[in-house]
Amino acid sequence: MAVLSYDALPAEAKSDITWMRRDGFTFQADQTSAKSGLIYRKLCGVFQTQSGATGRFLLVLSRKRATPKAPWTVAFLHKAIGQAGFSVFA
Repeated sequence: MAVLSYDALPAEAKSDITWMRRDGFTFQADQTSAKSGLIYRKLCGVFQTQSGATGRFLLVLSRKRATPKAPWTVAFLHKAIGQAGFSVFA
């Protein structure tokens, strides 16, 4: 799996980078929950399995805000097998 970045986009997507950055699109977003005391990190990207299947994913990690050196825990993972196109957060 790889989290997408603007640098990793294929050549055919380069024409979209200017407006995507201008409008605040990103491939990673952090959110703090005051109620639960957790930090959530949302990531989207693409994957290719060892057998060659491709797709995209949405991964949400969490950890306690009070322990920033603690390891991240998987809170949610959604994999969509198919074309390894990209998704963004707005």
